[in-house]
Amino acid sequence: MPAPKSLTSGASEGRKQTAALWASVGVWLFSLTVYVLTLLPTVGASGDTPKFQFISAILGIPHPSGYPLYILLGRVFSWLPVANVAWRMDFMSAFFAASTVFVLFWTALALTRNVLLSAASSLAWAFAGLFWSQSVIAEVYTLNALFVISVILFLILWEKRRQQRFLHLAMVLYALGFGNHLSMLFLLPAWIYWVWCVDRQVFTDRRTIGVGLSSVIAGASPYAYILIRARQRPPHCESCPDTLARLLNYLFRPMTEGTSFNFELFRHPAERLLHSADLLQGQFYWWGILLIVLGVVILWLRDRKTAVFLLTAVLCLVMWPLNYVPHIIVFYIPVFLVLALFVAVGAAAGVDYLAEHAWARVRGLPKVVGWALAALLVCWPLNRNWWAQDQSQNRAAERLCQAVFDPLEPGSVVYSSDRGLRYALSYWHYVQRPQLEVEVTSRGDALRSAFGRRAIHTVGADARILETYVLDPPPIERLSAMLRRVPEGAIVAIVAKDEASYGLSGEDVAALRTVGGSVDLRGCWRCGYILVGVKGAEEGTAFEVSGYRRLWSKHFWEGEWIGGTGVRMPVSLLARSAGLDAGNVGDLIVDGVSVSPLGRGLNIAVIDPETGAVLQTTNRDTAVGSQVDGAGLYRVVGRREGDIIIPADPSRLDYWQVPWDGIDFGDPDSRRYMGVGWGVVEDWGTWSDGPESTLHVLIPPDAGRVELTAMPFAIQGLAQAVELCVNEASCQTVRFEGEQVQSLVFQVPPQADPEGVDRLDFRFAYAKSPHEVSGTPDMRNLGVWFVRLRFSP
Repeated sequence: MPAPKSLTSGASEGRKQTAALWASVGVWLFSLTVYVLTLLPTVGASGDTPKFQFISAILGIPHPSGYPLYILLGRVFSWLPVANVAWRMDFMSAFFAASTVFVLFWTALALTRNVLLSAASSLAWAFAGLFWSQSVIAEVYTLNALFVISVILFLILWEKRRQQRFLHLAMVLYALGFGNHLSMLFLLPAWIYWVWCVDRQVFTDRRTIGVGLSSVIAGASPYAYILIRARQRPPHCESCPDTLARLLNYLFRPMTEGTSFNFELFRHPAERLLHSADLLQGQFYWWGILLIVLGVVILWLRDRKTAVFLLTAVLCLVMWPLNYVPHIIVFYIPVFLVLALFVAVGAAAGVDYLAEHAWARVRGLPKVVGWALAALLVCWPLNRNWWAQDQSQNRAAERLCQAVFDPLEPGSVVYSSDRGLRYALSYWHYVQRPQLEVEVTSRGDALRSAFGRRAIHTVGADARILETYVLDPPPIERLSAMLRRVPEGAIVAIVAKDEASYGLSGEDVAALRTVGGSVDLRGCWRCGYILVGVKGAEEGTAFEVSGYRRLWSKHFWEGEWIGGTGVRMPVSLLARSAGLDAGNVGDLIVDGVSVSPLGRGLNIAVIDPETGAVLQTTNRDTAVGSQVDGAGLYRVVGRREGDIIIPADPSRLDYWQVPWDGIDFGDPDSRRYMGVGWGVVEDWGTWSDGPESTLHVLIPPDAGRVELTAMPFAIQGLAQAVELCVNEASCQTVRFEGEQVQSLVFQVPPQADPEGVDRLDFRFAYAKSPHEVSGTPDMRNLGVWFVRLRFSP
């Protein structure tokens, strides 16, 4: 007697559940195994990867938006008793990536009810080039993908099973996702649409509102780590947002000031959309795009509500990379992740159609086609991308760090302006060699403070420039201000690299025309750009090129005419620049030597038209907040006499000698003496910026007193005082009397004349921002207004 139909169907459903469970485990294990086999085994030297390899281990603070949840989870992974810290952090990315594939399988299964093709589609996503590339290095994007797909899964389960716990789980995960990446915000419209369609009464349900508020608190709580840790001043602390106002500024300034989310889709629609289409084809191939289209159509016909929900998620999530400056391709990962669900729907629908209509009579053929399609979905990207994404033999950064650190003596300074190399060296310093007291830096003031006192080692492409030029921080000023100071007739060469035009104003663009330029560089986002012109030449006479997707290179030979300026090049000059698609190149090579201080922004060289000498080399890295803290700004030191720049040699001690009438802090030349902790040089003085400010000078042998003319930043109820330490020893404190400009007198200790440059550290009783005190937009930490400093017997 045959079993009742209800029992057989129940048994069949049980077998499907068992098969789905084993398939999900298999998908997770297989993807994780591939990721581990191709994992970066040690420190990297590309992008932010080396920073994320050490930031959790030292509980530091990275660039905005801080990624606190990632850091705290990374702290746990950094304790794993295997391999090295870099490998553990890379493994964390692999773990979250495999977990994303696991959740993607269950989401696809909820839409298709096809175990085989849900598993295959999930693995196809696992081995897509973009996602795989972030799964074998320390980065935040696989955790972000896990949050996105988990939220979508629980929202779909909530609709199918009508159990509030799934909605509440989705709310909690969505809020926690903000602790890793703020792009979760772009999922909100799809979320609201889905809740409105499924059960709009939850908007007024007290329990759900309570869970929502609790979720917001849970999602915001990781950011308390940034505030608390910033006040402790960890070894690596970018911007150090140690007050609530600074934390909010740290989190949201890039978007509110248009330096990140700048509606680039509307400025350059064709370029952005074509580039996005190229990325889509590179991840899914032509047959994958056909499956996406088929999946959209099928889901629209079967379940329009779900189709609109997923399409809304895609359209909203894609707004982040389409409008972000620069065009960062890893921001497409959540977009392509949702599209992978349509691949599963399309593949399952195609096989179901064959089974029910076309080849239903050919026994077993639909299964063969299903397995063949599954094999294609998995094997094609796995084979195509393995060699490109395999990092298992990549130990180049490790060898470089060992070569740099092995011969180092305590107290050395290691300099590199290359971001990836600098972070790799920092990893080696913080994690591998913490006992060795060295300083890894990209700041010119660190070089100056070390000069004559500590060994300086340069690493990376910029080492050649430091062999020829000693660099010095210039004034933190606009490009227009810098070009105004260039003497008439001087040759100006400019190349753009990376996010070249962040922060350029109309005044900056007008300044480019004073050297013969004509291109509006504000429209040149992450493109190649070269200008070689002459100060005072007519607009349009300079040699000038710009554009996307190709490498620009111009070699001027000695004696060659410079555009239509009527001036010949007195020395050979090679200018190279490229946009994103050609590798982000930006270099100026004069007479065989690179004079490009930094690998980002605008590299600029000023050349004497008679001798060919480089009068000045500078960088305007307007992309990374240099207008705030001066990071990444360097120039060849020199002094100006009228319209003539006379190169100065900092190896001569008289370069550091203070004029007889002292240092005038309203004179731009005062920047030569300034180290850390200074604001912009203004007409009649300079504000300190931070808890302490440093000067590097040559104290006269007969000096007995330091006379400082200054004024405190007045705050009601607080009394300002200045502590002066000479050469990191012998400290004295003098208090201000009142709020007016006054003279503070310090004694010069007898031992203040070492062999080398003297260091004066001014430390303040308080340093507060006007924003904190009175609500103005000024976020500088002001302490004292410096007017003049002089030495007397």
